[in-house]
Amino acid sequence: MCYNTSGGVECMKKQEHNEILESILDLGEAQIVKSAVSSINALETKRKLRENLIKNHLSKEPYKIFKKRHNQWKQELDKLNSEYDKVYNDYLDECVELENMLDSKKSSSTN
Repeated sequence: MCYNTSGGVECMKKQEHNEILESILDLGEAQIVKSAVSSINALETKRKLRENLIKNHLSKEPYKIFKKRHNQWKQELDKLNSEYDKVYNDYLDECVELENMLDSKKSSSTN
């Protein structure tokens, strides 16, 4: 591979070129893994927060004789559970995606 420089045209051996590309790809993959781990950590924090909100909400259940108030409480509980399920599913999806990426990298490096 040849390229222009201020001193003229310089050429790089194919092996040097491939090594540079490989190191760039390794850095890119490392950044992707780092980003995925950060995303997983953030989702884990959100999941724990939602879990604590649900526990807190359950501790404040009104008596069932107050139907209107109990129904509002139940609707809020359903909403919290729905939010928890979404965050938990996102968390699992991220974990599976990272695991698949690491498995494919591992299998490609053994070939």
